[in-house]
Amino acid sequence: VLALCSIGESTKQVSDPRSIGNKGIGWKSVFKVSPTPELHSRCFHLRFQASAELGYLVPSPTSPPEGWDPDTGCTRLILPVVA
Repeated sequence: VLALCSIGESTKQVSDPRSIGNKGIGWKSVFKVSPTPELHSRCFHLRFQASAELGYLVPSPTSPPEGWDPDTGCTRLILPVVA
């Protein structure tokens, strides 16, 4: 969660060919699509609110999506869009 809320705090290794991104900038780009993205992974259910301060994010707990099964090991990203 710390890595998602900051820039440059990723636990990913630049040398790992199995992963992309390691600076947190890619995740921040979801705020161009949605001001309130939600991240659901196992027992973690977080909602992020875009703030006026660049790079400063504070997640808040939210309810799991309907039909959520924490035992699947999946991660779901929900991007509510504003028309």
